Amino acid sequence: MVKHLVEANNLQNGGGMIELASEQASLQTIADNLLKTADKEWGGFGHPPKFPHTFSILYLLRHYHFSGHKPSLDHALLSLDKLMMGGIYDHLGGGFARYATDRRWQIPHFEKMLYDNALLLEAFTEAYQLTKKKQYADVIRETIGFLQREMMSPEGGFYSALDADSEGVEGKYYTWDINEVKTLLDDDSEVFCEVFDVSDSGNWEQTNILWMPQSLQKLSDVQSGERATRLKGSKEKLFAARQKRVRPGLDDKVILCWNALMIKSLCKAYAATGEPQYRQLAEVNISFLEKNLQKKDSSFFYHSWNKKITSQEAFIDDYAALIQAYLFLQEVTGTSDYLLKAKAIAQNVIDDFGDDDTVLFNFTKKTQTDNIIKKREIYDGATPSGNAVMADNLLKLSLLFDVPAWRNRALEMVGGMRDMAVKYPASFGFWCLDLQALVVGIEEIAILGKNYNQITVDILAEYAPLKLLQSAANQTDEWPLLRGKPVNERKTMIFVCENYQCQQPVETLDQFRNIISRKHF
Repeated sequence: MVKHLVEANNLQNGGGMIELASEQASLQTIADNLLKTADKEWGGFGHPPKFPHTFSILYLLRHYHFSGHKPSLDHALLSLDKLMMGGIYDHLGGGFARYATDRRWQIPHFEKMLYDNALLLEAFTEAYQLTKKKQYADVIRETIGFLQREMMSPEGGFYSALDADSEGVEGKYYTWDINEVKTLLDDDSEVFCEVFDVSDSGNWEQTNILWMPQSLQKLSDVQSGERATRLKGSKEKLFAARQKRVRPGLDDKVILCWNALMIKSLCKAYAATGEPQYRQLAEVNISFLEKNLQKKDSSFFYHSWNKKITSQEAFIDDYAALIQAYLFLQEVTGTSDYLLKAKAIAQNVIDDFGDDDTVLFNFTKKTQTDNIIKKREIYDGATPSGNAVMADNLLKLSLLFDVPAWRNRALEMVGGMRDMAVKYPASFGFWCLDLQALVVGIEEIAILGKNYNQITVDILAEYAPLKLLQSAANQTDEWPLLRGKPVNERKTMIFVCENYQCQQPVETLDQFRNIISRKHF
């Protein structure tokens, strides 16, 4: 174990600046390397067991948006389509299982994790913004419905996981015998069984996992008109019957990092769909975290809560995800206090998790003395590494507060990981997103004028994945993104800038779309 930690730490110790102007080719190389491992028939990457690899999907979506590389888009959408059609997705109650044991996403490991659903929500929100495909909005709605119904505490925190087993049998809660389906659905059972591959012999261990093996086009034909209405009613009947079964066990810990990932995705779901409930859920959740996991009158947090605070202080990935959550909360609420909280936590992270010998952050605070060796997490696994997220946070905060030293640190962090990320993008997925943001650039969007609230809602719905957004009725010198921008009393103006260099302000959504569509390189 000690040897492993030393080797992991030695992968990146000193940092290294990168020449951004020469890195566009690296972005294409990352896409090419991801597509080399892509399953071109069933989506996803690599061989079973298959995990969603949401960072890779996000990277390909964004790479298409910025470069026009169609194969990247095709595979990202194929992956999302097969995920939402597979047995890994709960077609009755919403939400995704951890991974599939087969190539086709048919047979899941039935455990449902909060972090998987948070990260997949983010991917589906970006795909919906890009394509406006109704099925993606349905997945967003159903998955958030599941999380609110089955994994949210009355106090407002999200629980960690649902077990795979029920009554000691894996998947028992989710699978079906055809006779049970026929009894419940009667005349509507034939269409349902055709769509969801339910048979007399079963499609898995003499029982049936609900999944859609047909092409998406065929499904679109089946799920239209009267048949769609019948299918919807059939799903509701089976869901009601399933609710009477013995439920899987619940891991009711509330973990700071995973909840923060959920807040980010709820904010992005609100931005993509305009559904106010998603923003409200995010605000309820952050209030819960601040009330139950935050040390009184400080910017310090604990790692988890289970009816009471645990003694374990938060780790780097907890703080990194929390900062990220605050940044997105500001965009969808306009509440600038969230930015002040993000900045205060970032400064604490630099002070408490930093080391003089590296630009990276330790996994635990300097004051923790029971470590054999300081651990610096750099790999992006099921969740993003705290260091990769902190690099993104420092870059954004450097622009929001005009702190060049934080941008330079982000550049050094990503520079030190650049070679590994380009060569092994599946293992360093969030670092790839970091490099993409640095090379392409972050759009700084300022909305000023009396109708700023409605214009903000409209712009949030657009696909602009690398942006910072602030809005206000009047110009103010308090915030660098809003500083020095003239306000017209009769008009609401949209400013699109990069490194504080602004294009001519525009007034309409179409004009804004024209500006952000020029990013192709």
